[in-house]
Amino acid sequence: SALCSLLNLKGVGYMGSLEDLWRLQNHNNILKEINNSINDFSNLKQIEMLGKRLKDMEKKLKDLDRRIKENASILHKNNFILKEYDYKLRAIEKDLYEGQIIDLKQLSFLDREREDLRKEIEEKEMEILLGMEEIEELKKEFTQMEKDFNILRKEYSKLVKSYRVFIEELKDKAKNEKQKIEEISSKMDEKIFNKYINLTKTKGIAVVEVIESRCGGCNMLLPAITMDRLKNHREIIYCENCDRILYLK
Repeated sequence: SALCSLLNLKGVGYMGSLEDLWRLQNHNNILKEINNSINDFSNLKQIEMLGKRLKDMEKKLKDLDRRIKENASILHKNNFILKEYDYKLRAIEKDLYEGQIIDLKQLSFLDREREDLRKEIEEKEMEILLGMEEIEELKKEFTQMEKDFNILRKEYSKLVKSYRVFIEELKDKAKNEKQKIEEISSKMDEKIFNKYINLTKTKGIAVVEVIESRCGGCNMLLPAITMDRLKNHREIIYCENCDRILYLK
């Protein structure tokens, strides 16, 4: 009739088929939710963001370490130059103060050279002082960033580990649901199963629960005759409006 479509299944056989369809759909829904959770990239994006931050921090740490070493090398060279200046200054002052040089021009030249050296020494000492301060600041920055890096790395490792555990658990659940789906579908009548598959493809949900005499798929109020047939559990009945299989607990 136009009211419903019937499959010639009666008694226990019919009830078993409908209950199997209901269970099959529930397991398919659970499997779908699990797969959606597995494909949810929100946690993965968070991991990728942390991974990127770690790489950026690691790059900055390497750059700081390079700058510290370069500045330390410059400081070492400046200290060596300063020692040479001091040696030259002492040599000039020795010539000036021991009185062995009596030529006024030569004395005047040595005096100017001494003053120039003193200025160069002052400038070099200032340069060394600033270099030491810069190295100290770079070391402080490196120490703090290294501390933050280690904290972030622990957080990253923990998140990756928990994500892997989470995914493995979901995969185990998905495997279990697939086994249940296979067990149910392998025992079902082929025509019923094919009808279920077609409805799932076209309607999304194949089997809908009847609640308060209404179709759970389209919400249409079901006629009394349909409700009687559902209560008798003698037929597989489809909604005359949306064609979904009706299920009454």
